[in-house]
Amino acid sequence: MDTAWSWELPGYCAKYSFLTDPKGLTMREVERIFQLDPEPPVLENMNDYIIEAVRSCELRWFSFFLYHYENRLNGRIRRFLLREGLDRYDPERFLDYKMGCVLAILDCLREYDPAQGADFLTYAHHFIGNALLTCRMQEEAGSFENVDEYKAVRGIAWLYNQSGQSEQAAIQKYAQKHSCSGETAAKFLALANQNRSRVPFYQTVQDEDSEETGEDVSRDEHWDYTEILWNGI
Repeated sequence: MDTAWSWELPGYCAKYSFLTDPKGLTMREVERIFQLDPEPPVLENMNDYIIEAVRSCELRWFSFFLYHYENRLNGRIRRFLLREGLDRYDPERFLDYKMGCVLAILDCLREYDPAQGADFLTYAHHFIGNALLTCRMQEEAGSFENVDEYKAVRGIAWLYNQSGQSEQAAIQKYAQKHSCSGETAAKFLALANQNRSRVPFYQTVQDEDSEETGEDVSRDEHWDYTEILWNGI
């Protein structure tokens, strides 16, 4: 973010305590990390918090946005993890994915222009999806150049797994669908096969965009999420 931005929350504190369970972090904690006390100002809609943050360059409005968006973000992460077959995700993994999404949203905020007329969450939707895939990619042992290559490998693996056809048939079908060479499609399928010994073949379904679908989060006993996010920038 530009140095002109500030992130101060005078008069606010976390609504729920953290790290009180001697057994470690709980799902109840990570699902409520952005809840504040007292309740933030109530604006007409979610986008108004983002517009105010851009107008004033004060990220406290972004914190107020997260306060109201948190339940929806939790739901999107949960659906992604369940769709990936990670039905036994733990609080630490959930938090890693969540913070990855929030950092992606912050990147979107830097580029967002309200004058273009697009709703912020519509604008950020694709980037949040990429953040989720990046978190999953970082958990896997495979070597991928970037998230775009990872998505391509997932896509051809999904196509091959669902079609029941030969590898060559899947390669040809993928190349035609995505207007790439057979050599490129074969490379993606080879990467998928290499990764198959490490993770299951991707049983993904299409998401809202019709796409076939690690950071190190440090924490102390006070759990200052503003500091964590700011340092992430």
